[in-house]
Amino acid sequence: QLTSLKLHFFSNKITGEYMGHFGTRIGRCAQLTNLRLDFWNNQITGEHLVPFGEGIGRCARLTSLMLVFGNNKITGEHMGHFGTR
Repeated sequence: QLTSLKLHFFSNKITGEYMGHFGTRIGRCAQLTNLRLDFWNNQITGEHLVPFGEGIGRCARLTSLMLVFGNNKITGEHMGHFGTR
């Protein structure tokens, strides 16, 4: 079983369109305890971060989580809703 996952997506022009699907897939990793996702310097907006956060929220065993969204197009407006559902 996968317990630790680190993915780096530096400068790949990723948009937020499929972030919800990505979060759902990560949420299926039931044994995951350590997760680091680095989306530095992409084109992600915050519109799809709620379903992304919901998916990650299904990883009940997480003890360490690091999300890096630096240098994207996310505003504070969108971050206020991240992980609220």
